[in-house]
Parts: sequence; structure tokens; C-alpha cells
Amino acid sequence: MPELPEVETIAHALRDGGNNYQTSVIGQKVQSALVLWPRSLAMPSKEEFVRRIRRKFITGVSRRGKYLNFSL
Repeated sequence: MPELPEVETIAHALRDGGNNYQTSVIGQKVQSALVLWPRSLAMPSKEEFVRRIRRKFITGVSRRGKYLNFSL
């Protein structure tokens, strides 16, 4: 499990570019998704979740604790 400062560093790099990321992910389109732990989704089903987020644009990246949040 990554440490909190590492998660903030990754969130910052994804938001603003930098490190190994040439550009920010803000404005990028979600092409596909893979749900590895279906039980982590209460609703909708994993198929519905993947269908709903495909072709959405990323509008923000933040973190809450050790989790990254992507706003679509």
C-alpha cells in the first residue's frame, strides 16, 4: 500500500503533468475500464459501471486518504 505523500505526488502528476506523465489527464477521455473487485461496487453492476464511464472526460483528479478520485 503506498504511503500518503506518494499518493499526493501521483495525484499532482496526473493533474498537472510531470514525473513520467508528459501531460495532464484532465480533458482525456476514458477509453475502457476494468473492474478487478466487482464487490467494491454496490450499484450499479460492473458491466453497467463500465458502460456508464466509457467516453466520459476526466475533469479533475483529487485524493481522499490513499484513494485517487477522478471527476468525470
